[in-house]
Amino acid sequence: MFGLDILALEYHEAASRLVATAVAGKRPAAVVVTPNVDHLVRLDRASTEFRNLYASADAIFADGMPLVWASRVFGTLPLPGRVTGADLFVTLAQRAGELDLPIFVIGGMPGEEATLSAALAARFPGLRAEVFSPSMQFDPTGTEGQEALHRIALSEPAIVFVCLGMPKQERWAIVHRARISASLVMCVGAAMEFALGQKRRAPYWMQHNGFEWLWRLLSEPRRLWRRYLVQSLRFVRLLRHERAEAARRRGNLQLIRVLVSDMAGVQKTTHHASFFNGVVAIICACTLTLILLVWAGVYSEARIEAFNGIGLLGFAVSVLAFRNIGQELLDIRVRWLSLVRSMLRRWALTFAVVLFALYTAKVGASFSRLVMIGWLLSSPVVLTPVLLLCRRMAVSLYSAPGLRRKAVFVFFDEEAAELAVTLAASPILGITPLGYFDDRDVPRGVNTGGLSKLGEVSKAQEWIRNHRVDMVFIGLRGAHGARAQQLLDALLDSVVSIYFVPDYRPAGLRHVEYAELADMPVLVAYETPFLGLSRVSKRLMDILMSTFLLMLASPVMVLCAIAVRFSSPGPVLFHQKRYGAGGVEISVYKFRSMRNDPLPEDGVVQQARRNDPRVTPVGAFLRRTSLDELPQFFNVLGGSMSIVGPRPHAVQHNELYRHQVRGYMLRHKVKPGITGWAQVNGARGETSTLDKMEKRIELDLYYIRNWSLTLDLRIIVMTALLVVRDRHAF
Repeated sequence: MFGLDILALEYHEAASRLVATAVAGKRPAAVVVTPNVDHLVRLDRASTEFRNLYASADAIFADGMPLVWASRVFGTLPLPGRVTGADLFVTLAQRAGELDLPIFVIGGMPGEEATLSAALAARFPGLRAEVFSPSMQFDPTGTEGQEALHRIALSEPAIVFVCLGMPKQERWAIVHRARISASLVMCVGAAMEFALGQKRRAPYWMQHNGFEWLWRLLSEPRRLWRRYLVQSLRFVRLLRHERAEAARRRGNLQLIRVLVSDMAGVQKTTHHASFFNGVVAIICACTLTLILLVWAGVYSEARIEAFNGIGLLGFAVSVLAFRNIGQELLDIRVRWLSLVRSMLRRWALTFAVVLFALYTAKVGASFSRLVMIGWLLSSPVVLTPVLLLCRRMAVSLYSAPGLRRKAVFVFFDEEAAELAVTLAASPILGITPLGYFDDRDVPRGVNTGGLSKLGEVSKAQEWIRNHRVDMVFIGLRGAHGARAQQLLDALLDSVVSIYFVPDYRPAGLRHVEYAELADMPVLVAYETPFLGLSRVSKRLMDILMSTFLLMLASPVMVLCAIAVRFSSPGPVLFHQKRYGAGGVEISVYKFRSMRNDPLPEDGVVQQARRNDPRVTPVGAFLRRTSLDELPQFFNVLGGSMSIVGPRPHAVQHNELYRHQVRGYMLRHKVKPGITGWAQVNGARGETSTLDKMEKRIELDLYYIRNWSLTLDLRIIVMTALLVVRDRHAF
């Protein structure tokens, strides 16, 4: 989740593994971090360099129930529970005292080192602890960081606890990992203060049920209100973005599911799924008919025999309306909110058709309105648990122990590992992964879902012959040469099913999706979303909205033109060459907000920056309120721009960044926009570093991949709200 490989372990198992690591005494040190919601939100706003450092930790545990809840919503493998740094500090310190393992703690207030060491020894009998308390201005790479390394080398501890808070503790531990003379480095924040009773922890029942955050908020409201209230809202935004990324990752597996077309009916074009769709449609139709007849029977003034015709009509219409809702129940992970919305749409269609039939037949007055209203309102309430039972029926049917198939992987690459995790976490697929064969060790950071290595590739043929194996998945990234052909020939002389796991990220490309072109399966990397009716609807919205906004803003534009004309010499409008759709140069118009200076001798256009001396006083106001962008609605009317899309950059900047940011020119697959997804997500203004430009391009490509008219309208509303309070505007 959130770009991090978080270990899905119970607390006791995590603690046992960490104790074993400390006892083993291996070098270099294994670094363990325990992020919470606040960490993840701050990490999302950090530089790419720091994110890479954080993700390179040897083990990451979830310290916070929101992470656990989030994993159960969309995670590939739901977390069984939280693993807090405070609990790990106590458990590891106790075990260190019992096993005579010395520890070293970096934390506490300066001058309290001896006091803290004695307090730890008193709190944990037999523990040998040394404490180093740096100043509040501790620099992980500075003098105090080096002094900490020197003192650790002298004391030779088994475990180092770094209690400095994020991001200092993670930066120090990960940067100096190779030089730390210990087996285990734990980044645990304020854990020592909790262990020594300097801060009180919540009662156990609050910890167990995930309400410790509430206890801490009530205990320290002035210090923690921002973390638990403001940061929680930002976490929700981050969660929504991660859900979109999770959906993309599920989409990457679509090609695998299509090729593996007989996987327990999950591929929805098989006869298994067609039969299941029919059964679910009939169940829903019977349920709706029964609800109607129950209402007619309960209401004493209604004649039940009069509703028989409506029941038959409702049954026939609902069979058609609900004919493929079973597809959504066969998904690997059902999205219940989406399913309920789908059910409501189908039921509304059914009820509308029945009402229309009664109206055209002129017999509506003969039927009780109370019965019809009761049928309308109660049906969704009853259908929801019925669909839940259908889902349970499908899971039971496809995952019955006697029907599950056993599978092994050969040439185990990242794509095969992702598939293995999905199979293990999805009972409805009816497949049990046994292990994998490969000549290499799995790279660190690749989640194998607990799958064990069964041997080298050369052993696969014999092992499969001697064990019950129903399916063999072969990773195409490594399946080349004579060995792969020999294995394939041997498997063809058996009864196992053979599946090839494609490399859906060729040449390091991201966001590759499955598609069919001329009835042929293909992999598509970054296709434009504006084809056919999508292009027509996008253009129609641009024309209507730009015309309306130009008429509405015409008085303001006249005032802006007068102000610009009399504020400084030069033209009212400023036009600059930019790249449009397809990389074609276009002229983009704005109200001039800078002095009319000649171009520099080298011809390089400098980006506007904060407190830029070239900006006039009137121009500063126009830029801050985004009024300088109003003439671009004429570009929209002319068809060279769109209201929503990636913001156009100067030609010189395009030529510079296209060689520095991979995939930069892909943003020009669509028309540039007056506002965009990047601008409403904080990526507006000067891109003074490459990291900022990379983030902007990532957001632009996200918009292209996920475009919809709804997203355009959302961006327009967000832009309107940001106009008067955008801190990035200058």
